[in-house]
Amino acid sequence: MNIKNEVFNKVNACQYSQSLKEQFASDMQLWLNAITPESKAKELIAATGNDYSLIWDEHCACCFTEINKDYTGDCYVSQDKFTWLCGKCYQKLQCGNMT
Repeated sequence: MNIKNEVFNKVNACQYSQSLKEQFASDMQLWLNAITPESKAKELIAATGNDYSLIWDEHCACCFTEINKDYTGDCYVSQDKFTWLCGKCYQKLQCGNMT
């Protein structure tokens, strides 16, 4: 994986998860796009009280630290929102200490 040339945006995980909560609460289609099969999406909607932030979960691409609504501090995400980095790994990347 080559992430040295990737452009990352700073994200506050807590605020990001709140934004996801609001978006998914107002648009059920987002659940159906993110979770398959549809029966599982509906099961999760019921189990979480329509709160997607409770199941939103990413991992740092380098150290696999869990990034979710409980992650404190800033993290970083690639522009395509596919690659996530914890703050510590992002700083290492910026300093050139990551291979």
